[in-house]
Amino acid sequence: MGIEQRWLVVYSTAAKTRAEVTLNRQIEKEWQAVKSALLHLSNQEFSCQQDASKAFSQLSSKFTYHELLLESIVSVERYTSVGRPKKDALPTNRVYQVKASSSCLLSAREESLLAGSTYVIGTNTEEEELSAPAVIQAYKNQNASIERGFRFLKDPQFFVSSFYVKKPSRIMSLLMIMTLCLLVYSVMQRHLRQMLMDKQEKLPNQIKQEISNPTMRWIFQLMEGIDVAYLQIDDGIEHQILGLTQVR
Repeated sequence: MGIEQRWLVVYSTAAKTRAEVTLNRQIEKEWQAVKSALLHLSNQEFSCQQDASKAFSQLSSKFTYHELLLESIVSVERYTSVGRPKKDALPTNRVYQVKASSSCLLSAREESLLAGSTYVIGTNTEEEELSAPAVIQAYKNQNASIERGFRFLKDPQFFVSSFYVKKPSRIMSLLMIMTLCLLVYSVMQRHLRQMLMDKQEKLPNQIKQEISNPTMRWIFQLMEGIDVAYLQIDDGIEHQILGLTQVR
């Protein structure tokens, strides 16, 4: 039997604001592409109406937030002579050109905005034990641990993009290892912050401000430069720790 789950779709005003800025930028960029594409299409000449209509249909499918409107397919007569043809001259060729315009698809915009304004939370805790508002609050309280820590997967310092695995099972194994590493990382960070809080001590951050909630990544950087030197003296070996400062 499967595990009973609840999935909550949560609307966020802050997420909507961010999504709106990004969406407007995407729509403006697409609008510039639409104008350029329509200008290029209007200058093209086709040998038949079917080819002109096909080119318009292919172009229409390329855009997400704009709808292309076919106004007409115009027949244009061509002559072999340059300049104005003579009165009794007959056209040697006939071509077709597309006249089209565009409009913004408000429905597509609203759909994308709604998707960007919401996020999904899943839990296997029954509603009698944990209400929907309590689930959301518990999710927000995680932002200092595993949930927020997933950003490290995209960090170029971890070279995740350089891994190449062929089988889905290996991808799952790699993800399992990285998730386990992230769990260890989060536990270490929580333990460090708790110790600083208990001892009422602080550490300098990257801009020399005293803080009580450093990240483990910053601690790792602080520890860089500490070396252990092993010295052979007579029949014994001594070791010295080099690079220690008041902070590390």
